[in-house]
Amino acid sequence: MNIQVLHPNPAQIAPERQRPLPEVSDTAARAITGADEAPGVTAAADPGEAGETGLQGERRDRYAPQEKGETAGLYRLAKDEEGNPVILFDDPKAAEKEKAAREEEAAEAEEKKAEEEKAQESATTIDTDRVDREIEELKEQVEELEQRLNLGGSLVDAEEVQQELTFAKIELHLKDNDTYRRANAQIISA
Repeated sequence: MNIQVLHPNPAQIAPERQRPLPEVSDTAARAITGADEAPGVTAAADPGEAGETGLQGERRDRYAPQEKGETAGLYRLAKDEEGNPVILFDDPKAAEKEKAAREEEAAEAEEKKAEEEKAQESATTIDTDRVDREIEELKEQVEELEQRLNLGGSLVDAEEVQQELTFAKIELHLKDNDTYRRANAQIISA
């Protein structure tokens, strides 16, 4: 059996088979619902108009947006120490006061931190003398090895001196820079 036979479209039913709608005046409808009882919902469409589906006599409510008023506060769901759900109320005015207090505390903390850094800067020195002496010793060693190599000698000695010279130059290249000086400097607090 076809579903249209069981539930025919009301527009397809012959008008004599349709149940007549009771005539209700606008004043009676307003008396029942009231004009101000349901904000955001307008009165139903007139029975004579064709609705969205094209059926006559259909009554529908329509949404009419309204401006949002100032809220009293915000509610939120949170959990307490034991994990039980709790509804918390956040007062907007209290949130503004807390925000101002936090900003004030942050400004005070920054001032204190700046004062501490200033005091610490004047009391702390970095000493690179030990690193500079080490680099100078390497430079002297490289010069000494170059002189030994230039003086000459046996071939075996020359190869050993050349190898030592190469290693000394590599070590000097690795240590003679600001990164090595900063990493191995001594920090002295007064």
